[in-house]
Amino acid sequence: MTATARYIDKSIGLLDLLAFAGVTGVCVAGIAIIEKYPSTVWVDLIYDDAYYYLGVVRNLVDHGVSSFLPPFETNGYQPLWVCLLSISAFVFGTSTDSMVAQAYGISFLFILGFSVVSKIRYGVLFPAITCVAYFPAVMTWGMETVTIPFFFLLYVGASKWQWSGVFGSILYLGRLDGLCLVVAGDVLDVLKR
Repeated sequence: MTATARYIDKSIGLLDLLAFAGVTGVCVAGIAIIEKYPSTVWVDLIYDDAYYYLGVVRNLVDHGVSSFLPPFETNGYQPLWVCLLSISAFVFGTSTDSMVAQAYGISFLFILGFSVVSKIRYGVLFPAITCVAYFPAVMTWGMETVTIPFFFLLYVGASKWQWSGVFGSILYLGRLDGLCLVVAGDVLDVLKR
């Protein structure tokens, strides 16, 4: 290995480490702000539509009703995200502070998962983190869209059709229009062949 190649590898490793530390720091700081300060300080840490999910999840966990505003039932949500938030709310509670921290934390777990899968698949982590910084509305605001990049990388990286089916189905449950990504991935695969 040449000196230039070693330098590039070390630089990429350092960028990956800094990116990982930065995302972890932002997550920890956000959760600390949620836990320490009143809601007027942190209300914008997650997007306003995310609060709709939290209302539905609170009613699912506390009352067993798929509703944002009882007695009016709803199914106007993405199933995977509601399932993940419901499991978390069942374990950690349904207070507003707790649920916002849960949505925020789950979002960052998917960001880190996306970064790790990117590192495994492409050998680098920092472009995934950069993507997160450029698209915060997709990735960091407590919405279901954060699941899409993670599962899409798993979908396109699946070596067996069975795993493609599993990850494609999860993409669909993560966001119903995620089916477009499955079709786009298949078209790209056909074009590559």
